[in-house]
Amino acid sequence: MHTPHIAAAFRAGSRFFAIVLATLTGFSGMTAASASSGSGRSASTHLKVTGRLVPGACTVHLAGSGMVSYGDIPRKNVPDDEPLKLGVRSVQFTVTCEDPMIIKVTARDEKSGTAVLGLVPGEDDLAFGLGSVNDSNIGQFRIQSVPGTFFGQDAEGQTAPVDILYAYADRPSWGRSDNPYFWSSGETRLSFASPGRLEPGAYRSVTGTFQIETYINRRARLPGGSLPLAGLATVEIFY
Repeated sequence: MHTPHIAAAFRAGSRFFAIVLATLTGFSGMTAASASSGSGRSASTHLKVTGRLVPGACTVHLAGSGMVSYGDIPRKNVPDDEPLKLGVRSVQFTVTCEDPMIIKVTARDEKSGTAVLGLVPGEDDLAFGLGSVNDSNIGQFRIQSVPGTFFGQDAEGQTAPVDILYAYADRPSWGRSDNPYFWSSGETRLSFASPGRLEPGAYRSVTGTFQIETYINRRARLPGGSLPLAGLATVEIFY
């Protein structure tokens, strides 16, 4: 009962196979003929896929727009024979990044050449200028990053204390500093790491405190009249 059905199916399959085979054979022959005739032409162009993955940006902020004011200082308060150290001022420092970044910080004196040297013996590299009047320099100020005040937020959003690392611009190695002042030339860098580590870590944000120490030259070496304090430093971050 079932034999004619099987035979019919086989014949149908054979006929279909024969048609397909003939079609493919005919197409192959046409292609070979075209190629061998030399009449075919071709052209080509390139498809390029380009782009670049870039890290997110960071911003830096100093509280109070980075303004440190001592107001009016009575001239009589300045000793004749030694410099006057003004009160220490604190400025909050914050860096915020879109992605976790290794953050490096420098400070550079924008009144270079106006610092009175020797007011803090042996530490002239740390002296930022306060400007000059009638070619006479007024004093100096120094910027310290205060250990124990810095905190970093990591990639998971966890905030914890960080150590301050210190390095010279021309050296690849980092060290820990308990007294991290900026060089006024911009030749030193600060960075941040988990406590006990000596390699900078990547953070979404870092906050801490800068202290500003300001010294006025001895009165006998100051010009007369009203003397403005006009110190200016650029705090710059790299990431």
